[in-house]
Amino acid sequence: MPATVLDFADARLPETAPRTEGVLLDGVSRTFPTARGSREVLRGVDLDVRHGEIVAIVGPSGCGKSTLLRMLGGLDAPTSGSIRVGGAPVTDTDARTAVAFQEPRLLAWRTLAQNVQLGLPRSTRGGNKREGGERVRQLLELVGLSHAADQKPREVSGGMAQRASLARALARNPEVLLLDEPFGALDALTRLRMQDLLLDIHAAQPTTVILVTHDVEEALFLADRVLLLRSLDTTPNTDASVGSIARTIVVPGDRPRDRADHALTELRAELLQGLGVDTHHHHNHSEETR
Repeated sequence: MPATVLDFADARLPETAPRTEGVLLDGVSRTFPTARGSREVLRGVDLDVRHGEIVAIVGPSGCGKSTLLRMLGGLDAPTSGSIRVGGAPVTDTDARTAVAFQEPRLLAWRTLAQNVQLGLPRSTRGGNKREGGERVRQLLELVGLSHAADQKPREVSGGMAQRASLARALARNPEVLLLDEPFGALDALTRLRMQDLLLDIHAAQPTTVILVTHDVEEALFLADRVLLLRSLDTTPNTDASVGSIARTIVVPGDRPRDRADHALTELRAELLQGLGVDTHHHHNHSEETR
């Protein structure tokens, strides 16, 4: 039977340096030029994420979630405000952050080990092959893929490919791991297993994690805090809107949490209502009491 990540919970990877600061956003706004003029997507986002914290961002399409994640990774820059990682500003594509996307985005002609190797710092990837090879071995062990190191992406399942994608993102030992709907393309059962995997990885290699997801239950299961981003109408009778943090929810209890916890069920209903989704909670309750 193939080994799983649970068998390697003690495979802690070495930290490159002490880390005491997380992520700080101060008055971050983003405006894009359009044919009709400027369009403001985000306005006045303030956020302080502690080192090692997991923060989930939920919100409807178009509220600026992916834009915010891109700015955190240095792939885009705020129009105003500042972003700091580990106490230093983010001004360009930032090696202190790593991103895992909804699709694994592995190179089909390379093995899983070679794909993970691509995430290593260039100095390790080229100059010290022994050190780089050991790092890749540790990462594959961490995500339970040691047995599949020499397989190509087409030879493994979607969940295994996504595990390799996470290992690649962790290869440079980033200060911040940015996850953009990383499990959205997986089936329901594999998605639950990947959520457990992420928590095991976080326990073995604590790093700051900022997760964008449309799955409210996933956010509540994984995160210390959940941020509800919402597009607020700014001009009457137009489609103009701007995203901002409408609410921050501190999730009670230690990870891993009980998915059936009543407290999480109540928070789920509150978040769905905040997203404008009718939970039918009151209707069902009335039916039961008749």
